[in-house]
Amino acid sequence: METPDRDDDPVESWEYEGHQCHVYAADDDVDGDTVWSGYAKTRLPEGESPEQLDVHVPGDLVTGVDDGWVGFAVGDDSRDAGETKGDVEDLVDQLVELETSMDG
Repeated sequence: METPDRDDDPVESWEYEGHQCHVYAADDDVDGDTVWSGYAKTRLPEGESPEQLDVHVPGDLVTGVDDGWVGFAVGDDSRDAGETKGDVEDLVDQLVELETSMDG
């Protein structure tokens, strides 16, 4: 399975609604909290910045459509992989709507 361009390995990988999905966990260099990141592969054209994408995610949208990936990050030790996985699937649902309108 293809992964985003990161130095670490995903905590979890799966396919949802025909989209490759990944969850990552990394320690924040500043305060030591765990930063949970979620990524989804999309069919949207590359080059759209996070500010251009009309999607809602927890935390910050860290990539727009970069090499076909859309990702977000949340610095919160109280989160877990399961909660982040659910947020990735919510993101995919939004991407499917955008992709469908693009095909329309």
